[in-house]
Amino acid sequence: LDTDYFMVSTGVGNDSIEKLLNIQKIVDFKWICIDIANGYIKKLVDFCKEVRINFPNKIIVAGNVVTREMVEELILEGQVDIVKIGVGPGAACTTRLKTGVGMPQLSAILECADAAHGVKGHIIGDGGITCPGDMSKAFGGGADFVMVGSAFAGHHENPGELVEKDGKLYKTFHGMSSKKAMETHYGKMAEYRSSEGRELLIKCKGSLDDTVKDYLGGLRSTCTYINAPTIKQMAKHKTYDRINLLLEDLLYSYHAVLQKKIGDLCNLNMTTAFIDNCVLSTMRPMYQAMLSENPFHKCYSLSKHVKDQSVLNALFDKEENVRINEL
Repeated sequence: LDTDYFMVSTGVGNDSIEKLLNIQKIVDFKWICIDIANGYIKKLVDFCKEVRINFPNKIIVAGNVVTREMVEELILEGQVDIVKIGVGPGAACTTRLKTGVGMPQLSAILECADAAHGVKGHIIGDGGITCPGDMSKAFGGGADFVMVGSAFAGHHENPGELVEKDGKLYKTFHGMSSKKAMETHYGKMAEYRSSEGRELLIKCKGSLDDTVKDYLGGLRSTCTYINAPTIKQMAKHKTYDRINLLLEDLLYSYHAVLQKKIGDLCNLNMTTAFIDNCVLSTMRPMYQAMLSENPFHKCYSLSKHVKDQSVLNALFDKEENVRINEL
């Protein structure tokens, strides 16, 4: 094993230091990852100090956290080299749903990277990657490393049970705070807590090599767009704009889904106009609620997706239609 390409992971249990020392007798390693879901407990910082005393020359990673204050404490007080960033962004994670705790991943990376680099530390963005563009945004936000879970799962090389469903092959994938993970590693899920992870079936994607090449190609293309010579320079060659959900795209998607559902439900050869009338009557409250705060988006969305004046009359009152027609 090349010591540059794997970490020895540990929790913060009473016997964890002893386990690390025993592993070192069997295999040489360079990286230690102190990996717990809640990086805000005091025991984490104390444990990191103890690991540093026992392994003064190792690269120590610890997490997970999402705020600058904790990043600085882990680096300055805990003496770690790299802090792992992310609470709840993973595809198989339900922490935000179960606890209400978490932070949008890009926001966390932006804040924590600035804090870490200010005290000569580094960060790993852990989770939230669904496509090559997400990885580019993470590096652009200042992440020194990026972890990928479900996007790199489901390949021939990945672990997981192979399952056939409706003639298609899938691989099982589960979050590390899921019931499945706790039963696998600890025998059962403790009664005092709930599962904070999903158990997923991921369609088999073939060779991992193809997916990795796709991500690398995306990163290279990002660098050409922003004129960044290397990944390291990406954070200095980007700006971010905050936008709301593109209303027109969302409304169009809802319209298409409802149109199909109504057609399937009725199972009749109906005219498109009849189906659209059914769809619009279902969507009217959503249109009004979503578009009421922004007249420009209201007019733009309707002018793009709704051409018939009778449809406008069905959706909005006369005064609003006058404003739309003027545009």
